[in-house]
Amino acid sequence: MLFILTGNDRTLIEQHIKQILTNYRLEKYSALEDIQQACIRCLTLNLIGEVTATVLELSLPELKHLDPSQIPRLNKSKNLLFLILENLDNRTKLGQAFKPYLVSDSKLPSNWNRQGIDRGIDFYASQLGLNLSSEVKEYLCHALNNNFSMLRNGLGTIAVLSNNPNLALVREVIPSEYASAIELKDMILQRRRSEIPAYVAKLTAFTQERAILGSLGTQFAMLMQTAIGINSNLNDTEIAKFAQIGNVKRLYFLRRELQHISVEQLVWLNNQIKTTKHKLTYNSCNLKARLMLMCCY
Repeated sequence: MLFILTGNDRTLIEQHIKQILTNYRLEKYSALEDIQQACIRCLTLNLIGEVTATVLELSLPELKHLDPSQIPRLNKSKNLLFLILENLDNRTKLGQAFKPYLVSDSKLPSNWNRQGIDRGIDFYASQLGLNLSSEVKEYLCHALNNNFSMLRNGLGTIAVLSNNPNLALVREVIPSEYASAIELKDMILQRRRSEIPAYVAKLTAFTQERAILGSLGTQFAMLMQTAIGINSNLNDTEIAKFAQIGNVKRLYFLRRELQHISVEQLVWLNNQIKTTKHKLTYNSCNLKARLMLMCCY
């Protein structure tokens, strides 16, 4: 049988694959890199009657090596074939041919998409039978952002310990990969330039530079949106919705942070983060130097 899974949320894609394997009473699959080998394996019946499962991750150019006439044969096979694609273009002939076999579209939410991240937290908590308080969810959202792989692994450990974990337990099991950006944000706002090199060196020992910067961008984007909402004379509920803040009470602390910085300065900082993200993509900048520059807002 043929199963198409699209998206970039590999954790959720793995969950879908495991669920389908369970439905067919299978426990494992083989991962291949060649589409022709995967098709041959799917179409070859095992002499001892065992059903096989094969997973193949493909780019769209690689997909073109598949003969569309093989698709019905692959789907009629007793063996399972999972094709993982980042996306499927329904406008193409091949996209239309694959469309009936699409079983999931699992895309990671953007790191600023609070609602999408909240849905992910709820999904994995529900899968593991966990009851998470709003306080814990708030922490997870800021600690992990859209790193659902770390979220799933961390919640799996927590589920063994408690079905109703408190914040102290969650902090102990899931140290904040992204909460470190809060300290960086404070260093920048307080112009503590001299502390940045040592702190970034410590962070990059276990966290990718792009992850650190992505979280920092989330912090400053929220500050900018909050400042715009305040300057527009919105009420607290409206500001929270505009800035995608889950807990309205958090605005009290954000207002205090915004007392000594203007919207224009926050716009500049957000532009600096955007530029730095682009430069990091091409390894053409030093993160420590860029963060120290931001202290000059």
